[in-house]
Amino acid sequence: MRVAERMDGAPVGGEVDVDELGSSEDLDSLIRSVGRDATKYYLDRAYSLATLKAASVADLVNAITNHVQRDEMLRDLSRIRTYSRGVNEETFLDLARAAGVTYDFGAPLKHIIVDFLLLNPVALDEAYVHSEIRWQVGCQEFQGKSQSGPAAFSDTMKNELADTLRSLISGAEPGRKCVVNVKQAQQEVLLAAYIQQRRKEFYTIGAGDRVAVEVVTPAARTAATYDISKNRLRVKAGPSKRLLRYISEAFGKALYGDNSFFSDPEQPVIYNLAPLREPAFRIELDEALPQVTSARVTEETLRFMVGEQQVIVTYQADDVEAILPALSNEQMDLTVQERVSATIELQVVEGERTKIVPIRVIRGNKIEFDPRYAEVVHHLLQKWGLEFGG
Repeated sequence: MRVAERMDGAPVGGEVDVDELGSSEDLDSLIRSVGRDATKYYLDRAYSLATLKAASVADLVNAITNHVQRDEMLRDLSRIRTYSRGVNEETFLDLARAAGVTYDFGAPLKHIIVDFLLLNPVALDEAYVHSEIRWQVGCQEFQGKSQSGPAAFSDTMKNELADTLRSLISGAEPGRKCVVNVKQAQQEVLLAAYIQQRRKEFYTIGAGDRVAVEVVTPAARTAATYDISKNRLRVKAGPSKRLLRYISEAFGKALYGDNSFFSDPEQPVIYNLAPLREPAFRIELDEALPQVTSARVTEETLRFMVGEQQVIVTYQADDVEAILPALSNEQMDLTVQERVSATIELQVVEGERTKIVPIRVIRGNKIEFDPRYAEVVHHLLQKWGLEFGG
């Protein structure tokens, strides 16, 4: 059975119940979500079923239902559907090339996934883990210390980075397990880790309404990306400050022999909301980015003192910067108060569609946006004075 697994041993997306996919309606839906063309490409490449090139969706349903390898086909198609949703294509394709997948420029992503699945399903799973968009947003960022040139990352450093992270965790918390995977995609070092959490008890109801207690050992997933050219580390570690520290120290020690490489107080803040308090601040478009047709601050969270009380207020509007003066008074000028967070919405034209791309900048070097628009986002934030470095 060809089933790709995550690095912790669990199949991506969970186990596929082939019985649930067995009905013609469910299989029809699966084929349509994968795409008829991609499904036929898979059947041809995996099973040499070239006779299905002109097949309809109904023909494909019949062919798969009656095939001796039906269950394997269903599992593979389900995984192709999962892999093709929500990945950063640039990162994914870099990892595919590194794994030996060859494809023509402009080849459909699902066709590349099929070839990747047939070539090396384990490497495919790792590529998916490292390129999932949901694990590339909401990161905290750190600027590394100044240096003469970028690091020369090697396979030895990959192993050292993984070993260093495991060592930092086990040294501080003996017995705590950690599964680490490190990859490189062009100028980025990608780390994904599953870190053991404390055991938890869950009550379950089984056959005959029997209540039982299940004890499980969950794992927290963390992710990090180090941009070698910008000397910038992005970490997603949830609310845990300890995991954040472990990861930043591991990168610093493994790559530069310096645990404090990404925690130097002399390094400038990467994202700074202070310019929003300046009277001259303006959100302006850039002629170099004609695809961006609009940009507005649609939400701001302000923090200020009223007497001896600290007040935190969130304002939402089509253009918050435009309405703050109207909401101010003689006692309180809202325009000059500290910003805790701000959300800027871009309108980006893609062919015949216009997409809204929100950017949320949070005090403490945290930022959230779709990484597929990274070049546009960083360009504009630097233009507006909200981002430094890089």
